[in-house]
Amino acid sequence: MLAFLHRHFTRHPSLSLRWPIAIVFIGLLGFVDSGYLAYKHYTNEILPCPGVELVNTCQVVATSVYSTILGIPLSLLGLFFYATVIVIGLFALNEKYQFVLNFIPPLALVAWVFSVRLVYLQLFVIYSVCYYCIWSAILSTVLLILGIIIVRKRLRAGDLL
Repeated sequence: MLAFLHRHFTRHPSLSLRWPIAIVFIGLLGFVDSGYLAYKHYTNEILPCPGVELVNTCQVVATSVYSTILGIPLSLLGLFFYATVIVIGLFALNEKYQFVLNFIPPLALVAWVFSVRLVYLQLFVIYSVCYYCIWSAILSTVLLILGIIIVRKRLRAGDLL
């Protein structure tokens, strides 16, 4: 039991610092995106949609019935998700706490599945696309890929066995 705990709660030499830095970077991009959407939501400002002239599709998506869950804006949920990703990445910069990277794959998988559902709703139910939402879906996809890479590296090194 002690060997298991030692392996999971100590330094993982199979991971370089570029992985936590990449996670922090992706988290920051998502935090800015979600923060902007949350700001626009709470200030009731029109959400600009660059390149769209006839119908502001970003505003259509942002004000649809699918933009909240139990009255909570999805942008606020995204803000908390990306803040969590940033905190995990910052902790993992310290090799002693790289075990927190174990939380990235399941979190990213949930975010990715949620993003797939939201993209489906945009394309086939709302018939409008929000660039900011698509950007967040791309970031969650990249985060999922990074999470899978991290797990594979740790499995190869024997850190997860």
